[in-house]
Amino acid sequence: MNIDRTYRKLWVRIAAGALIASLLLSVIGCHKEAEPAGNSAAGTDTQTSSSEVFAGTTAASSASGAAAAADSEDGISYSRELAQRSQSFSPEDAVLTTMGGGLPRQQKSYTVMVYMVGSNLESRLGKATLDMEEMEKAGLDFSKINLLVYTGGSRRWVGDVPADRNCVLDMSLPLEERIVAETDGNANMGAAETLSAFVNFCTDNYPAEHYGIVFWNHGGGPLWGYGSDELFDADSLLLLEMRAAMEQTAFAGGARLDFVGFDACLMGSLESMALWAPFADYYIASEELEPGDGWNYTSLAILNQTDDPLQIAGALIDGFAAYYESIRTATYNPDLTLSCVDLSKVGAVYDALDALSAQLAEDVNEGQYAALMQLRAEAKSFGLAENAKGSVSFYYDLVDLYDLAEQLSEGYP
Repeated sequence: MNIDRTYRKLWVRIAAGALIASLLLSVIGCHKEAEPAGNSAAGTDTQTSSSEVFAGTTAASSASGAAAAADSEDGISYSRELAQRSQSFSPEDAVLTTMGGGLPRQQKSYTVMVYMVGSNLESRLGKATLDMEEMEKAGLDFSKINLLVYTGGSRRWVGDVPADRNCVLDMSLPLEERIVAETDGNANMGAAETLSAFVNFCTDNYPAEHYGIVFWNHGGGPLWGYGSDELFDADSLLLLEMRAAMEQTAFAGGARLDFVGFDACLMGSLESMALWAPFADYYIASEELEPGDGWNYTSLAILNQTDDPLQIAGALIDGFAAYYESIRTATYNPDLTLSCVDLSKVGAVYDALDALSAQLAEDVNEGQYAALMQLRAEAKSFGLAENAKGSVSFYYDLVDLYDLAEQLSEGYP
């Protein structure tokens, strides 16, 4: 499958949390707008007032240790000195130095890696710290589970995490011993070298029978990829950069991830699924913007009971749904689209889409553009928001592939 086809689709960008015949588990909420101006723990990218891409904010967080102090910027008070913006990056900056001894560890059942780009979600709201507290509350059995969090990309951390360098945190250890590796200064989390360095550190030092990886931060869909590093001009990992990173890991030859998950907005797209199909078995992500608090990481407790990726995905999705059901009101009714997709089915869906697109292209050339666009307008859409960066505006126009096919089915059976 030629994944570079991703970048030459015709007139529609596809988001496919409901892939034909390949959606395994899903949570669909009422079709209302996501929380206004909210950020998920992964960065809900609603319409924003910030000058940075994906940089919307909500009211101040009550995360532990988030007391405001004298340091202030952009009208916001911070409790610690802020790391420098607009830094430069070289690939050697991503090199991780091991701290202390005891590595590599003995093989365990599961290693879960969390690539946590803190960004403004942590520096302004403490969202990353809150989610690490949820991970602690999951009560994982660390005799058989490794949980590793890679931190960076934020101008300050509410919790006890340095902002002047990137760190690998072993969540099984006491707080004062938790940093097991770090970079010499800040490394750009929007660079392929940084991602591959983290993954390779984990597989080299925390071997396991099963692996999963979760990406935590903002999401920009197939066009803008994932992540927004606050220290490197909001740089993100584009899809091809994520592929380049994974090709430098053990998962490029033989080994496979049980699952890859995006606790981020708009990452439930066919383009991204096609990218990850060579590296992972299952894909967990949201078609729509994620609401306020992102995933519920206490759901990781399922790892104490099973290593079945479908049961793990089911628990993560059910925990996500249950949390928002518990806080849903008449005025806060987010659209939930977190789903798990079997990546072995993606190739067939991609081929079917190519065949459909070829016929659509012919019909557009024959003057049926207006009629097709009317059908397109009836399909369920996601992320129709504008994010401004200076004088440049970015638009997301994502459509549910299953619903689009239904709208077109009369003319394209």
